[in-house]
Amino acid sequence: MAHGMLVGNATITNNALMLPGTSGNYVNLPGGLVCGSGAATIEFWAAFATNGDWAPVFDFGNISGSDGQNYLAFSPHASANSVELQSTTTDGTLTITSPETFDNLSLHVVCIIDPANGYGTIYTNGVLLCAATNTTPLLNSISAAWSFIGRSLFAADPWLNATIDEFRIYDGRLTPAEIAANNQFGPGATSLPISLAVAAGVSNITLSWPSYAVGYAAESSPTLGASALWSSVSGSPTLASNQWRQTLPATNKATFFRLMR
Repeated sequence: MAHGMLVGNATITNNALMLPGTSGNYVNLPGGLVCGSGAATIEFWAAFATNGDWAPVFDFGNISGSDGQNYLAFSPHASANSVELQSTTTDGTLTITSPETFDNLSLHVVCIIDPANGYGTIYTNGVLLCAATNTTPLLNSISAAWSFIGRSLFAADPWLNATIDEFRIYDGRLTPAEIAANNQFGPGATSLPISLAVAAGVSNITLSWPSYAVGYAAESSPTLGASALWSSVSGSPTLASNQWRQTLPATNKATFFRLMR
């Protein structure tokens, strides 16, 4: 439910975010997207043009004067012709680099930060590119002030020149198998398992399913099989503790439920 705002000449074309790489064009997201997590995975599909040093795909944190502060950022073209994922806070700094740039490449990129295990990684196209095992700043030390796509917290840095097809943030650490599956299925589809749980109480029934199953809705039917008549469940689900939940009054009739999008 973290709705972004297009700023400047940032546009959505064919379901993809178009960033021209010029000043003032970016996406402004709500702050605090990762600071409530123990570990986080940021995943996106992007077609990069040529970028200047330190143009970021994402930069989460605060601004002090003209500099970033308490931040987590990824740049496809950092200094010294490298890509870099960096977390810098009052707890310390973790830097993960690979000696190349993503200029003029189309890639599936996955960044993982797991402070509890002192671990951070960058994957490209489902394959591990680089990793670091070191003391890692806790995500709750990342400032909740700003969350940008295509704009740096540092005033001197350039703006991102790229097309981003999909941008995802997961509460937790994806496994290598899940990353490879996401790469295979591509943007617009989730390969993570989606299951519907049903809990019966004395007077109500609670349906729940994972928070990443965005756009799914519960349906019910009194029967199963080819002749089943499915209808939308009344009411709207609420999001809490990484689960969508929807509570219904209990009945004395057999009822079957499913998720549909």
